[in-house]
Amino acid sequence: MSSRQQQVWDRVHERQRRTLYTWIVRILTGGFWSSVTLIVAGVLVALVGGRPLGDEVAPLVDVVPSALDLNPQGIVDLGILLLLFTPSMYVVVSLVIFLRQRDRMFVVVCCALLAIVMVSVGLGLR
Repeated sequence: MSSRQQQVWDRVHERQRRTLYTWIVRILTGGFWSSVTLIVAGVLVALVGGRPLGDEVAPLVDVVPSALDLNPQGIVDLGILLLLFTPSMYVVVSLVIFLRQRDRMFVVVCCALLAIVMVSVGLGLR
């Protein structure tokens, strides 16, 4: 490969890396601030409504309906779930980007991470 071809190839890889890093920052920042917003909103709803926050986490199937009913504990639980879900979204986006780049090693790593997360969640729901 000539030095000109290598320079072009390096620019393509650099652009792909920047795209990946841009998405990672967006996902992690957006997920963090969205979850903080939900948690603070839940606390404010509890304070304004004079309703106490529970000391236990609601079952997973009850979190979204509870949050939609403006139950403060449901809103806080939803914020916590979003915070826990954010890194998994990062892995999914990374998987898509690595698939587009045809980077087999990182595709396998992302698939393994997602499998571990799914098994963990499945075992946790039992």
